[in-house]
Amino acid sequence: MMPSSKVSSAELSTMEISSAWNLPPIISTGTPPTGTIHQITLLASNEGSYVLRAYRYAPKDRSRIMTEHALASYVQAHGLPAIAPYMLIFW
Repeated sequence: MMPSSKVSSAELSTMEISSAWNLPPIISTGTPPTGTIHQITLLASNEGSYVLRAYRYAPKDRSRIMTEHALASYVQAHGLPAIAPYMLIFW
């Protein structure tokens, strides 16, 4: 991953993201090379890695996002690998 102080089109600084989600300082950001529909930013810190997902859906499509989150939570609760949703933000 390449070092960056801004996270793509959201124009949020890595300091703002760390502060908003109470994360350790972010030392690098990057994007997955393949396989994403939404805007995905990979965040790395000395204490762990995180994924920031910006949806391509419009705010009016919130129910679709909530359904995706419910499905991810369901499969995760049943032992299948899935990333649990943490927070929903539109930009």
